[in-house]
Amino acid sequence: MHPENQSYSLSRVFTTLILVLFFIPIQAQDKGSYSGIVKNRETGDPLSGASVYSLTDNKGTTTNRLGQWKINLLPGPQSLVTSHLGFKNDTLISPDNNSGLPFTILLSQDMVAIPEARILGQADTWSLATLAPGQIRLSMTEMQKIPALMGEQDPLGSLRSLPGIQSVGEGSGYFYVRGGNADQNLILLDDAILYNPSHLLGIFSVINPGIIRSVTVYKGGIPATYGDRLASVIDLNTRDGNMQNTSGEASIGLIATRFMLEGPLVKDKASWLFAIRRTHLDLLSPIVLPKRSAFHGSNYYFLDINGKISWNISEWSRITLSAYTGTDQFRLEDSEVELSDHMRWGNQSMSLISSNTLSGRVSSKTVFSWSGYHLDFDQVYRNISMGLTSGLSNVRMKQELQIHLGENQLIRTGFEIQGYLFKPYRMKIRGESVNQILGDSLPYHAREAALFLHHEWKPATSWTIQTGIRVMGFEHFGPFDRYINDQNGIPADTIHYPKGKVLATFIRPEPRLALSWQTAPGKMLKASVTHQYQPVTMVPIATATLPFDLWVPSTSLIPPQAATSVTLGWFIDSNGHGIEAYIDGFYRWMNNQAEFRESQTMLGIFKDNMDRQIAMGKGTARGIEFFIRKKTGKTQGWIGYTWSQVWLVFPDINDGKRFHPRHDRTHDINILITRSFRSRWEGSLQFIYATGQPTTMPLSVYVFNGTLIQQYSERNAVRLPAYHRIDLSLTRNPAIEKKIKSTWTFSIYNLYNRLNPLLLYYDLQWDYDKSLLTTRSRQLALLPLLPSVTWTCRF
Repeated sequence: MHPENQSYSLSRVFTTLILVLFFIPIQAQDKGSYSGIVKNRETGDPLSGASVYSLTDNKGTTTNRLGQWKINLLPGPQSLVTSHLGFKNDTLISPDNNSGLPFTILLSQDMVAIPEARILGQADTWSLATLAPGQIRLSMTEMQKIPALMGEQDPLGSLRSLPGIQSVGEGSGYFYVRGGNADQNLILLDDAILYNPSHLLGIFSVINPGIIRSVTVYKGGIPATYGDRLASVIDLNTRDGNMQNTSGEASIGLIATRFMLEGPLVKDKASWLFAIRRTHLDLLSPIVLPKRSAFHGSNYYFLDINGKISWNISEWSRITLSAYTGTDQFRLEDSEVELSDHMRWGNQSMSLISSNTLSGRVSSKTVFSWSGYHLDFDQVYRNISMGLTSGLSNVRMKQELQIHLGENQLIRTGFEIQGYLFKPYRMKIRGESVNQILGDSLPYHAREAALFLHHEWKPATSWTIQTGIRVMGFEHFGPFDRYINDQNGIPADTIHYPKGKVLATFIRPEPRLALSWQTAPGKMLKASVTHQYQPVTMVPIATATLPFDLWVPSTSLIPPQAATSVTLGWFIDSNGHGIEAYIDGFYRWMNNQAEFRESQTMLGIFKDNMDRQIAMGKGTARGIEFFIRKKTGKTQGWIGYTWSQVWLVFPDINDGKRFHPRHDRTHDINILITRSFRSRWEGSLQFIYATGQPTTMPLSVYVFNGTLIQQYSERNAVRLPAYHRIDLSLTRNPAIEKKIKSTWTFSIYNLYNRLNPLLLYYDLQWDYDKSLLTTRSRQLALLPLLPSVTWTCRF
């Protein structure tokens, strides 16, 4: 059936599934339902990863990312012990909780147990043997120990230290998870989507480290509650503001300065938080590039602003409002060639989240979010000016119910609705003899609806079974202009589709299955199988060196990306010895992968509809991860190793032969060692090694009839030299008794000054005396040895 004739069935399918999902019978329980929330007594901030244990029934649980917990116990009063790293234990004799209503447990900070003030209230929530398949929960304590460039702790950049999560090297801030492409990662900041995760050259991510509470990553076995991406989910949650007192933090480094302030709106009820971060490289530009320089006037800066309001309406109801805006601005001036470039790009997001406990067994979460990404590029070259814009925006609503069925079953069900507006490209060229607009005359409009059902069941103490189904419906609709090309490929006519006209409809089921088997205490076998679809695509431009992200929806010419992923792993926790380890294998079949057609030029892209310039292919990704971690004692750290291979096959690219994408890395090694010293000093050292990325290079160069001809290798058939470096940092922590706490961080990026190549190229020179063409290979490297110092003040 043609896609245009399928739209009538979309509403019928979703109406049926809504009736199925929301009329699930809720079974009765013989046991009492106890629930509540654990908070920091001093700040009112919810504590994730806290342990709540019943001495009466000898049963326990842990709090989720919002500090909430629930446990089914025998009716009657209970003796509950609550504990959390960095806090004093609390014992509560609870009343008979037949009502099922939650109650609050307040924990006081333990000033003796943790000598470093900066990690108070941080829980060691990353227990590999207890998490779901493919899941990693990274605490801020762990991220603070990883050396960071220019003294900035980076919650997103830290993830590259984990097996299976890679980058293509310096100059890129994107993630490539288990062979997936950069656009196949769903990055959420307080449940709002982020489309571009980094600032210039990937040196900094767009996440301000001072406001992050937790980071949860799914590399496999992604639950049905998440959709629209094939490779991973990176869920970042910011912390609430201080509900007791006004406090703040300021940090000054060589590259960037950040400031955070927080406090109560209504004590114990509502709080606010504001954070700003800005680089000051542009303030140094007049000194580095004086007026006599041809590049005078060139500069760069980025700016991040975060805000959050949290309101605890009652013990079982809360609302949060979060907002983020980030901007990069880059200006290049070259008076010698009369060139002026000005580029602006960035993310914006906003989310409103309502969390409610309806009873001891049922809770709900409602999310309204808006996300956007924009790129504006202006260039003036002598008498010719060019302007280029690209971007997209997303409006999203998600409703989720969490239902406890009996003691060992949990259902998470709900729906998600999204609207998209894509502006892939639009170029304006003006000059003395030209005035032209190129690109799609109208943006792409799309909408999506999804229903999901996730079921967790523990049929026995040692078994956990997670099943799920997500049904995705996606439509591309008008207004839209479809160009009609002549025999030379030049648009000669246009078909206009009016507003609301459906051009393509896709309805896809996405089943999920994950199993965990505890074969012995601290030993877990985990497996998962997922089948997923992705209706939005970011198409890479191999020749572009700027953050030029071209996002397009699925259309009648571009079906949704699809992937089937299988994982199998063995996880060990040494039960008190502080050692964790795992070996985890994965295999992924990928279909409907998108690349620009071979020999496609930038000007060619702008002459036609973008979806007609894209070739479709398939691929596979396979690998195995090894990891061992020591998490106790003065000396801690981990060793991670990943072996993987990624292959792509496109009938219209590389003569139909398979090839490696740029993010293929055969070997990836990461070693991290941290050490705490008596005099409040902490040190960390990190070693990184990765196989060089594949690239396409000329194999031979010759002159024929006065024309220079280069013969290239097959696509990505040559690899750059291996990437490796060592980073080192030393941190001086403040004394606890001081009201104003100062922390000094000294770090060195690329300790032995390894010039890791970003790209290789050939320098061609013609010797007129000898009539000989000489070639010399050269490489471009970005980041040499870079020392830095950062001062952070907390008050």
